[in-house]
Amino acid sequence: MGAELLFLCLAFDHAKLLPLEHLHLGMPAWLSLATDSKQVYGAVARSTVMQEKRLTMRMLPLREGMSNLQSRELLRMPGSQNVADALAKVKGCGLSGRGC
Repeated sequence: MGAELLFLCLAFDHAKLLPLEHLHLGMPAWLSLATDSKQVYGAVARSTVMQEKRLTMRMLPLREGMSNLQSRELLRMPGSQNVADALAKVKGCGLSGRGC
């Protein structure tokens, strides 16, 4: 769960600048975060206390961003619809019987 939470935090850090840039241009924009990790979704969406302090420290900026409306929603998507998985993981394509 640590890696998924870390990458969601990194994505949030990079993406929270986009709505500010849009506001500078006079266009309102909202940030939506998405993850395919059920554990990360549950931990960020609910105010549960985690056992590991390092994970809690990574999660605090996400929760703060959700409460300050920097991020409008947190979505949980199925792994089959996750674009990042398609870009990062080798999956068979059916053409040769091995990963393409």
